[in-house]
Amino acid sequence: MKKTVFLLLALLAVFSCYDDSALQETLREHDERISTLETLCAQLNTNQTSLQTIIDALDSNDYVTGVAPVMEGNTTIGYTLTFKKGGSVTIYMNNDKPELKIKDGAWYISYDEGKTWEKIGDVTPGTGDAFIADVEVDGQYVTLTLSDGQTVIKVPLVNLPPVMALNQGYKVISFRGKAVLASIDYTVGVYVADSEEMLLHKIRNQQGLSTGYFEADGTFEVIADRSVEGYYDFGSFEEGTTKYCMPFVRVNGVYSYSDMMTFTIDYNGAEVTSEVNEVTVSSAKVSGHISLEYPDDVKAVLRLYESSQGNEIWETMKDIPLTLDSDNNFSVSLSDLRSGVEYVYYILVDFGSELCSDIDNRSCFTFTTEDSYDVESELEVSKAIDLSSSESANCYIISESGLYKFKPVKGNSPESVGNVTSARILWETFGTSIVPERSDLISGVCYKDGYIAFQTADTFKEGNAVIAAKDAFGKILWSWHIWFTDEPQGQDYYNNAGTMMDRNLGATSATPGDVGALGLLYQWGRKDPFLGSSSISDEVVAESTITWPSSVESDSSNGTIAYATAHPTTFITYNSNNYDWYYTGDLSTDNTRWTTSESSKSIYDPCPVGWRVPDGGDNGIWCESSGSSLDNTYDSTNAGMNFSGKFGSASTIWYPGSGCRDYGNGSLSAVGYGGLYWSASPVHYRAYGLLFRSDCDIFPSSFGGRADGSSVRCVRE
Repeated sequence: MKKTVFLLLALLAVFSCYDDSALQETLREHDERISTLETLCAQLNTNQTSLQTIIDALDSNDYVTGVAPVMEGNTTIGYTLTFKKGGSVTIYMNNDKPELKIKDGAWYISYDEGKTWEKIGDVTPGTGDAFIADVEVDGQYVTLTLSDGQTVIKVPLVNLPPVMALNQGYKVISFRGKAVLASIDYTVGVYVADSEEMLLHKIRNQQGLSTGYFEADGTFEVIADRSVEGYYDFGSFEEGTTKYCMPFVRVNGVYSYSDMMTFTIDYNGAEVTSEVNEVTVSSAKVSGHISLEYPDDVKAVLRLYESSQGNEIWETMKDIPLTLDSDNNFSVSLSDLRSGVEYVYYILVDFGSELCSDIDNRSCFTFTTEDSYDVESELEVSKAIDLSSSESANCYIISESGLYKFKPVKGNSPESVGNVTSARILWETFGTSIVPERSDLISGVCYKDGYIAFQTADTFKEGNAVIAAKDAFGKILWSWHIWFTDEPQGQDYYNNAGTMMDRNLGATSATPGDVGALGLLYQWGRKDPFLGSSSISDEVVAESTITWPSSVESDSSNGTIAYATAHPTTFITYNSNNYDWYYTGDLSTDNTRWTTSESSKSIYDPCPVGWRVPDGGDNGIWCESSGSSLDNTYDSTNAGMNFSGKFGSASTIWYPGSGCRDYGNGSLSAVGYGGLYWSASPVHYRAYGLLFRSDCDIFPSSFGGRADGSSVRCVRE
């Protein structure tokens, strides 16, 4: 019995001394591993749901308004994204975690680089490895890269401007902020009112002032001033007035709002006086004075833009720093301005901060640069090339840059145009859709020593221009077409019918399908051209340097040679008596405008020296070279006719379907469909011409109404 008791006591002593700490640590690590796996599985399922939410947000044009990191100690393990419409989602990053995969609707994990796998939990519906390898916030997007390293999801990020910097100026409040530009349709703005009730009313009716213009870094400015009345009226700007403001942002049509701001107008800021002197065609000098209530530490900027640009003024805007003297006076020279343009400027002032505020009510100071078309240049006329040395005309061809001159006489006659006191450029064009700048073709013009002289631009460009001679009262006495092109070539027509130009009058090309081949359009018997189309197949008037006057209906006062001469840019529509722009009051008309009684070139002929408008009808050049009618081989692709083999043997005798200007309103018509080419020969109250259309035969002895504006192809004299 004693032995048994002793043995039991000995065994008890042995077991009482056993150390189980290793077993306890193993159990603890196992519990932590299970907890980690459960957490990992939960994160995976959360990522699955979050990714689906993100995809749904992209499909519905939603966007992120906030990004907050999810921390584990000092380590970022994920991010919470807040959407405008879709609430918040959390995504977790794969920070060197074990490998994971989905199989049979469950998550599996591997700790040995994929050799063995252990099931850790079921998958929330969805597919793929939902761990996020990387999250990048670049200011415009939240970019998610999945663990496969290939899948990238970009979500637009829009930060509301929680605080807009407020500056007060003279009768002006300027709100400025910095936006994150993540959307094409992105607008920021502010509602301003004198009461909270009125502010809410404006918000409900979306009566806010906004801007879609941002500087390169996203900085924007919204300006409210007392000059705005009615719909966007901002109320009183008197000192002591309390203002209620609500900044907003609109993205893809969805509005978001910051907290309401209130402030009290506590000073009237500054007043500005300014004047502009020494204005030229390209420069001006601006001076003025700023009266400041708080004059310390002030910087000023002159903001300048072209007033004629409408909604595109920001494209012409530039800020010019001002230097203020001790009395806050300023003076600055403006250069590189455009001729004949109205400019607007106002003053921005920095009261020691980084932001500027408008201090002159945007009521604007304005000035207009001198119009280069109204200024005579100082040219060395004695050194100019005399274009009229052998013969004069109403058109002169220029093929290279230089200084040129011609005598101010009527067409090909020695008769003076009158008492000339000045010369002016009327217009310039490339004959295309490109808008030319003034002086792109002619940089200067003058009347001196009995000549009209002009200087071309330094770089030769093809196109057309018109120069006018004026008297002391500014009346146009005569005008001349200056044709900038390579020298036109002559093409001999069959049966010794004559030698025609290879291109239309005013054309800069003789190539089929080239818009430069269309040329200019003329009313029968007038020497001055009108613009044709800038398209070979559509009625799109070519661009020029002027706004052309409206057409006028022919009557006893304006249906005259004198009126047409004094108004070379005005299209004169027909009268119902003789369907001519030339008015007589009955069916009779003048038949010698483009041809004399001896069938020679008249003083109103628009062709250059050595060329004239051809004869038409049965004895005209088109009939004599080909016969009375021709088969139609209209080139629809290039919109015109190649008369090679019909009129002459040249490989290309290209007549484009230039269309015409309608005799009833002067508008373009039938461009690309056909063409009427004037002759100098009258027929009854009309005039002969070459007619062709894409859908019918060719008529070399057709005719048209003299008020039409049609093409001219000159023949060598």
